[in-house]
Amino acid sequence: MTQQGAGIEERHRERIESVHAEFPDIPLEAVLKEDILRLGIWFTDAALAAAGEYARKSYFIFSFDRKPLEDMAETPRVGAPEEIRFSGGEAGLAGTVVSVRLNPDSPWVVEHDPEALSENTTGCRLVLAGVVIADRVEFAPTPPYYGLTTADGTPLVETAPSIEWGYLLYLTVFRMCQYFGRDEECQFCDINRNFKQQRDAGKVYNAVKPVERIIEALRIIDERGSRAKAYTLTGGSVTSRLDGLDEASFYIRYAEAIERAFPGRWIG
Repeated sequence: MTQQGAGIEERHRERIESVHAEFPDIPLEAVLKEDILRLGIWFTDAALAAAGEYARKSYFIFSFDRKPLEDMAETPRVGAPEEIRFSGGEAGLAGTVVSVRLNPDSPWVVEHDPEALSENTTGCRLVLAGVVIADRVEFAPTPPYYGLTTADGTPLVETAPSIEWGYLLYLTVFRMCQYFGRDEECQFCDINRNFKQQRDAGKVYNAVKPVERIIEALRIIDERGSRAKAYTLTGGSVTSRLDGLDEASFYIRYAEAIERAFPGRWIG
C-alpha cells in the first residue's frame, strides 16, 4: 500500500471514531456494520483457507459487490462467505452479522493471524487501516441441506439459499427484471447484470424457478432440520406478463403453494 493510501485509510478510521463520538447512542457495532456494507470487504487467501467449512456467497438476487466478478482475484471471488460475524477487539464488540459485499479496494479486510489460532477461533480478524478492530471473525455455517439437489438435479443452494445465519430462506423466484436496458433499469440495481455474470461463470442460475421445485426444496429443507424459520419471496419486476401472468398473480401463486404444503411452518 502506498503512503497516500495508508493515510486515506487512517483518516477513514478516525472518521468512524468521530461518528461514534458524535452519536454515542448508536452502538459502535452498528456504525462499523454500516461502513462495511457501504464500502464492501475483502479477504486474504489465508483467511479463507483457515475458515474451514462455511456457506459460500450464493448471489441470491443482486451481487451487492463493488466490482464485477471478472475484475476480482479468483480465491475471494469463488470462496467468499455469505456472511461473517465479528466480535471482540479492544472495544469488546458484541457479535455482529454482516452480509458480504466484495470490494478488493476496501479498507476493511479479513485476514488471518496464525498466532491467534485456538480451539475457539480460526485466527481470522477484521482489520481497518492496519488496526485490528475485531479479533474474532466467524464465517456463516453451512446449512444441512447445502450440497443436495432436487429431483431434476438443481442444487438446493440455487433454489433456496439461506441468509441471516441460516434463519431466512431467500426465494428469488424470478432472477431477472423486465425493466431492461440503460433507459429502464434502476441505476443502483444489478439484478440483470448479476444474472448474466453468474451464467457466464458457469453457475446453475435459473431465471424462473418453478413452483414445484420451490415446494420440493422446502420439503427437503424441512426434513433436514434446518434452523430456517422464515422465507422471503422476491424477484424482479414483471411489467407485462410472465408465465402468462401479471406480476401479482405470478408471485402470489408461490406464497399460496407454500402455505398449502406447509401450513403455519414458515413466516412469510
